Amino acid sequence: MAITAAGYESAHYYLARVTPSTGAHVAVSNVTSKIGSNLLPCNLAVGPAVTIATLQSLPRLSRSGALISKIVPGTGFLPINMQRDHAAAVAVVDSYNTTTGQHAVHELGDDGSWALAGLLNASVVVQVGISSYCEKGRVLFLTANDDDDDGGSGTSLLRFSLRTGRLLAAPVPMEDYPTAIAWDSSTATLYAWTGNETYPAMLVVVDVGTGRRVGEPVACFRDAALSFGATPVALDEAAQKLYTPLTTVTSPPRPLWSVVDLATGSTDERLRPTVVLDLAWADSTKLTH
Repeated sequence: MAITAAGYESAHYYLARVTPSTGAHVAVSNVTSKIGSNLLPCNLAVGPAVTIATLQSLPRLSRSGALISKIVPGTGFLPINMQRDHAAAVAVVDSYNTTTGQHAVHELGDDGSWALAGLLNASVVVQVGISSYCEKGRVLFLTANDDDDDGGSGTSLLRFSLRTGRLLAAPVPMEDYPTAIAWDSSTATLYAWTGNETYPAMLVVVDVGTGRRVGEPVACFRDAALSFGATPVALDEAAQKLYTPLTTVTSPPRPLWSVVDLATGSTDERLRPTVVLDLAWADSTKLTH
């Protein structure tokens, strides 16, 4: 099992280990009972400790689900998303301060240390949960609402350097409205989930310099009953497989588990019993217990 998931079932949040090919999971902890019920849907960074983001704090849980510590960054702190930097042994956290209106990027160390990596312009409105991290270059890809983008999707792509604490270039308008982005370091490719009237969900390649789609969609879902919103993804670069939990818009909704073969564009969708809120890929040979 090489995917860790944050999930929701029966009014509580849990952590689980997921079998990549089928989406079958084994819950390892009931998060709600350990750290309270004020959880956001659900930010995850896999390392020696799994980190879950809550409204006013950042509890750190071991893989057994035990609470290690709780960091309280300050009034107004709202974590938006987390990415893992394995080499630096930190979680990269992009956040929003509800008091100051300031977006920021922090590093949360496995030892519990907390450091500011940089501040974003106060006018940048980062989209919740839609970001991806390039560990090799220490670059965080973010998407932001862009009211001035009259000819595109209304979304901009930003590249933030953790080495300098600044944007690498001016934001570029994106051709498509993304519900998720994923960076593949092995091929230097930025993928994005989007959709149109023909296909409710498409996986496309995005040019990071222009924000425009490259070539034809990698994969398409034709089922109009599928719902894509702030879609979590996990990418296995070695196998070139992208894993995405979906939900139907039927009543009642049906959670699904999808696997996309990036080389062929083929897809496989299976029913799941519960809702997956976030995913993180990890090399199963390096997991600590």
